[in-house]
Amino acid sequence: MAVRKIRFGLLVLILFLGLIIGSAMGKVLGALLPDGAVRTLLVEGLDYAFGPHTLDFIVFSVTVGFSLDVNVMGVLGVIILSQLLKWY
Repeated sequence: MAVRKIRFGLLVLILFLGLIIGSAMGKVLGALLPDGAVRTLLVEGLDYAFGPHTLDFIVFSVTVGFSLDVNVMGVLGVIILSQLLKWY
């Protein structure tokens, strides 16, 4: 069985697209499902934020921030897109 080399950029693209599509599907399901354990499992997730930090230089200033919200649907999106990558 031959092992295929996957480029790093394509791997990162699959990861981000899977998280974005899966999280969007989770938000839609969260709006449709009634309150309960299933909704909590699918919609609630890990929220990590690297708050806005400002680098103030004499001439200009730069503000940098990062936020990541991952739920179960986002992880499922990554798994589905990685399986589709096998066919590509």
